[in-house]
Amino acid sequence: MGIFEAVNRMSNSDKPYVVGVGGGSGSGKTTFLDRLARQLGAQHCTSINLDHYYRPLAQQPRDEQGEVNFDLPQCIDHGAFLTDFLRLLGGERVEKRAYTFNQKDKEPGIVRLLPAPILLVEGLFLFHFVEIMQSLHLKIFLDVSDEIRLHIGLNFV
Repeated sequence: MGIFEAVNRMSNSDKPYVVGVGGGSGSGKTTFLDRLARQLGAQHCTSINLDHYYRPLAQQPRDEQGEVNFDLPQCIDHGAFLTDFLRLLGGERVEKRAYTFNQKDKEPGIVRLLPAPILLVEGLFLFHFVEIMQSLHLKIFLDVSDEIRLHIGLNFV
């Protein structure tokens, strides 16, 4: 069953059709999901992003040199993400502070997520968390070369 057929089938269901998109940093996960969401229409889907669940800088694990490596699953507040994910699966609305990439001077906005027939989930560590993996109806991994991801990352900054 394709995702567009899922809209029709799941619109009468009490549980959303869950699409997960994973891939390395700079692989295009957010761009892919933004475009997919536009194609599906706002009334049919909502998106939740693991980036909004990074722990504050003071709570990040550090290596031997005291540096933070944000490319570790421990950097994500898994419990908070799972709570909000399960609330959306249960048809509840979720409000949380946006992640501001540890920019102390930036005031985080509020992210409002409404339940919808399709739940789009994305994140670098999406497939690391077993509870999330088991809830996905469709799993997409963006396998993008390091060279392209580096180029995208340099253009993103």
